[in-house]
Amino acid sequence: MAFFMDRVYSEALNSIKKVIPLETLTLPPRLAKTRYPFGMFELLCNNWTGQGARKIYSMRIKLPLFSFDMLGVSIYPDPSFDLPIFIFDITEMKKKMVAYINFMPLSTDPEYLKKYIDPLKAVTFKYRHLPQKEMPEWMVSYQNDATIYSMPNAKYAEDVKNCSLDYLKVFLELFSKAEKITDAPRLESIKKAHDRYCQDIVEKDGSRKMIAKLIGMKKANRVFREVLV
Repeated sequence: MAFFMDRVYSEALNSIKKVIPLETLTLPPRLAKTRYPFGMFELLCNNWTGQGARKIYSMRIKLPLFSFDMLGVSIYPDPSFDLPIFIFDITEMKKKMVAYINFMPLSTDPEYLKKYIDPLKAVTFKYRHLPQKEMPEWMVSYQNDATIYSMPNAKYAEDVKNCSLDYLKVFLELFSKAEKITDAPRLESIKKAHDRYCQDIVEKDGSRKMIAKLIGMKKANRVFREVLV
């Protein structure tokens, strides 16, 4: 199980590095790594920045005793670009997977969606066999035609990995061609969209409570405020 998620992490990070030269953002040691004796629980967090990217994070949670391994990776473009926010968050368990893969659009304008969501049509069609699951209410406003929120059987692990990496490939292609926005009203709109999403992550993401049961609410709050946004 751990080997599978190691591959996802390695391939994703290598893909990102080819397009965005990364600079490590040093996290406080207590947030970077939490490990219980005998490897019963491990939380690993990383932050980077790079040209055109305000922040890139990875968060890994391992609970070997419960056959639980989770990896989240997100790219926050610099708000001088109108690129969507990229995320994949996948969990492998003994019998099933949980996959959330998305481009978070900053606008619902049809031209914006055509520019940034339509390029995913071929990928979404390729993985249409992954069963869609109803999303938590707070996430619905970020749902679009390319959003994947699924709980497939564990036999689809490779498909989930490849889907995440294919979405990342499309995102990085768009990222490499992005041009800075200079229009002040658009820049303000982009900033507000970023701020709203970050606030939702900190205040509404239910996984924070799950993590708090393992590391305490105070530390979980810090992870969400200092690592994930």
